[in-house]
Amino acid sequence: MAKKRSRKKRKGAGTDGSSTQKKRGLLIYVPALCSVIGTLMLLSVILAAAPLTIPQYMGYEIYNVVSGSMEPAIPIGSVIYVKPTEPSDIKKGDIIAFQSGDSVVMHRVVVNKVVEGTFTTKGDANDGEDLNEVPYSNLIGIVARHVPVLGQLLILFGSSFGRICMICFAACGALLNILSGRFSDAIAYDRELEERREKLLAEAMAREEEEKTAETMASEAKEKAAEAGGEAEAQAEPIETAQSEKSAEPDAASAYSGISGQTGESAVKDRQE
Repeated sequence: MAKKRSRKKRKGAGTDGSSTQKKRGLLIYVPALCSVIGTLMLLSVILAAAPLTIPQYMGYEIYNVVSGSMEPAIPIGSVIYVKPTEPSDIKKGDIIAFQSGDSVVMHRVVVNKVVEGTFTTKGDANDGEDLNEVPYSNLIGIVARHVPVLGQLLILFGSSFGRICMICFAACGALLNILSGRFSDAIAYDRELEERREKLLAEAMAREEEEKTAETMASEAKEKAAEAGGEAEAQAEPIETAQSEKSAEPDAASAYSGISGQTGESAVKDRQE
């Protein structure tokens, strides 16, 4: 009964082990998912900030387009990268950025008046040229390239609320990567414990099999010994019978001789009488 109970328990343990393996199989994807999401969040912050920070280290000035004077070439919401350039190197048709009062204006050069040291400019969407000439001293640089829509990110990063949001977003991504590492360590430790448990269970089952084998061999040995004892007894019975028969023959002969002796004596007595 004890062995049957132990087997039932082990069957239950096997069922629990299979369910545990299924749960572990699902948990394996949690660290990977956290890692992927966290990495994507960090990459999104890096990719969003890279076009607005890296060019500054390369000597470019970055501005957000808020008016449509240069549409459709440069739409509203675009980011322009302005590279400092010598005024004499500016050619007709180049788009320049220059200071106009408190704002920065981006228009196309119609004429570069080197002698006067001024530019005549015009917006692509405007009907006529700008009324005021642009002196060389107000030149910021030539517009090297522009990226549509990226100006919205520049506005976002430029505000305190936007910066806080991006920092929190990046922190969440880093936290997910840290949690992924912790989950991976926990799953590895759990897997190691499960392997140890399975090893111990296998050893216990092996010992039980050895005990069963030993019991079987012992019972077989007893059966063989019993069979050998029965055969020996069967062989000993005919021998005893033969010996008893041989011992009975001298007794009969002696008895016969005794009877014959007595008969002879009685015959002699009768003759004497």
